[in-house]
Amino acid sequence: MCAPQIVNTVKSANAEEQVGDRWSWYGGSGGVISTSHASFHYQGTCSPAAAIDSPLYYPSCTSSNNAVSDGGLINPSPDTLPHLYSRASSIAPLLKPLYESHVDVKNFGVFFKNAGAGAHVVFPGQPMDSTIEDYTSAGCAWMATPNPTLDGSPPPIGTAADISRCHAAGTAVPQREYNPMERSWCSSQALEPDKTHSVGPYLDAWSADNLWLMTFGRAIYDRLTDEFIGCTLADVSIEQIVALLSEVSIGETSNTALIRNDDTGLVVAASTWDPST
Repeated sequence: MCAPQIVNTVKSANAEEQVGDRWSWYGGSGGVISTSHASFHYQGTCSPAAAIDSPLYYPSCTSSNNAVSDGGLINPSPDTLPHLYSRASSIAPLLKPLYESHVDVKNFGVFFKNAGAGAHVVFPGQPMDSTIEDYTSAGCAWMATPNPTLDGSPPPIGTAADISRCHAAGTAVPQREYNPMERSWCSSQALEPDKTHSVGPYLDAWSADNLWLMTFGRAIYDRLTDEFIGCTLADVSIEQIVALLSEVSIGETSNTALIRNDDTGLVVAASTWDPST
């Protein structure tokens, strides 16, 4: 379902059954979330009736912003968006049991190239939040790179038309024009499709609960055509990692920590770390 159509199915009365201890991650009683369906987002979706301080607000929003058949109003992709939208409903039944069986996961998502304009399915269903500050686009020049899944002299990952549908690198982009193709975590997946990528830890911008996350994902390439389809992600809370490390005792005065084995050397979790601070 598109963002303005999200039906809030999780309430205080049924939160324990629907999302368990994750209720506060979505804003508690003030949040809008659905475990009955996923949400489908693309650039410019909005609610024409939304007030300026509403999460669904977008300047000069009309019903045309939500016209899937036209490919969307912002950087339209009429040849691909309707197809993705019709197929997205089949993804939610796959994501729901994954979500229910992994209590440390906040979101599962599939992020489509959509001819460069970007579109994505997220479970649980949630609206994009216009009140979150703009992000800086990394651009889509990376799509000019030869397709890494093909040998010889392969074509680029994306066409010039695909690249033109992205915001230029360094551009401040409002959340309602979010395009995952402009994000470095997605381009990293696309350029190295043979590995699973991780990002973090980082403080979740959408949670008021000092929620620290790690994001894991892998690129999707069509098995028949080798065309780049999009990126995937799972946002995972590190709370359970911290709890596990706190139970590890090497000596009476020892502390344990999990460190990223890369150039950053970031501390992912530690037995002495209080995520609330």
